Amino acid sequence: MFTIRNEQFSALRSAAREELARRIDQHIAEQLPHKAAPLDAPQRLARVERAMARAYTYGLDTERDLATFVSLDFTVREGFDTHPRIQGILTDAFLPASLRMEALLTEVTLAEWAELAGPVD
Repeated sequence: MFTIRNEQFSALRSAAREELARRIDQHIAEQLPHKAAPLDAPQRLARVERAMARAYTYGLDTERDLATFVSLDFTVREGFDTHPRIQGILTDAFLPASLRMEALLTEVTLAEWAELAGPVD
């Protein structure tokens, strides 16, 4: 029988997360070039990884949720999730983690997103 040790499983998970970070980074570079342009490739990837690390703390773990969270980090502002309104949704114990990004996108108003993003350059 084939057995995977914990160390091997951790290495596989780490490799999968690194690959996902690279895919999301590529998505940001292609879909949000105006937001990605000020950063060189290593800086952009580091920012993607920081945002993903924060997303994991909210229980977000699907590629779609992680990509959406990272995209918001680039389009709204880095650390957007520290805002009390956003925190309230992302940490809602009565809302399954799998529904938190959807709730965020449907419950936060355009005016709230604009306020959170700050003045337009």
